[in-house]
This record gives sequence, structure tokens and C-alpha cells, in this order.
Amino acid sequence: MKFYVKVILSLLVGVFLELTVFQLGAWRARFDPSAPKDQRYELADMTAVNWEKDGDAYISGADPILLLPSEGMRVYRVTAGFSAEPKPGEITLYYQKADGSQAAVKGDVLKNRAIFSVNKTVGPELRLDIGEEAGRRLDELSVVVNPTGLDISVSRIVAVVLVYVCGSLLFRIQRMPDYTRYIQKKE
Repeated sequence: MKFYVKVILSLLVGVFLELTVFQLGAWRARFDPSAPKDQRYELADMTAVNWEKDGDAYISGADPILLLPSEGMRVYRVTAGFSAEPKPGEITLYYQKADGSQAAVKGDVLKNRAIFSVNKTVGPELRLDIGEEAGRRLDELSVVVNPTGLDISVSRIVAVVLVYVCGSLLFRIQRMPDYTRYIQKKE
């Protein structure tokens, strides 16, 4: 098989993995009739603890918390889009499980957006922690619970293709050892 055909096949595998494995939360939220879909919360809908209102923005105090009402709903994914200065390194989403214990999911921040995979029925509220330090200015925040839109990452597809291309090139430059000389020396 030609090399470019294998690259095209690896591209198709990358797209397939992106649409099935990495977007599983979106597919579950889309086809689960019991889960609320695209439930949006703005900053005004949340309860702000240790935040001070400064015009249209909020300034964080020590250990700032944002609470979202979520009356026992099934949550697959949560996305949070925000505009904050200084930009937080990570955002943590806390939720209460059915047995009453609390769990946390960390979301890495990329381009003023964080994505959390929960896949649980959560308790009375969701809690967002946007960093621990005081003095952060939060201009806007939009949280979507169970977004049904696909969040396709081209970088993951390119990574699958690069892994295949680099692996195949390494195998191409590898030389097969000459075992006949080794066998002849022993005899």
C-alpha cells in the first residue's frame, strides 16, 4: 500500500476517534432524554461567594466560589467560557454525588475556556473555583451544562496522523540485522 494512502487512512482513523471517543459526552447528552440539554448559566444566574461586584465585573476575594443551581440532574459535560484577568491556570468543578460525598473535576484552561467531563447525577449545586488567589477580575462567565454541540479538536486529529507518520518513518529507516554473519561465525 502506498504511503499517502496510509496517511489518508490514519487521518480517517483520527477523525473517527475524535467523533467517537473524545466526543462521547456530547453524544450521550444529545441522546439521553432524561438529561437537560444546553442549559446555560450566565454570571448573573450564579451565587458569588467571596466576590465583590465592580460595575459589570466581579473582583475575587480570598478563596472565591461560584455556585450554580443543579437540582439533581444528570451531567455529562460542562463547558465554561470566561473573560478573566489574570487568566487562571485551571478551574475546578465540584459536585455532590448521589451518596452525599463531594467530588472534583479539574479543567485545564485553553483560550479562555474550560471543559469538564462529569458523567454523574449531581446534587443540589455545582461549584466553580476559578483559582484561589484574590484580585482576579472576572468580566464575564458563561457555563453550559450538557452542551450538545461537538467540540472537535483538530490538534488531536493531527496528533494521530503525526504519530503514524513518525512511527512509519522510524520503521522505514530501521535496517534489518544480518543474522547470516552471526550464524557463520559460530560455525
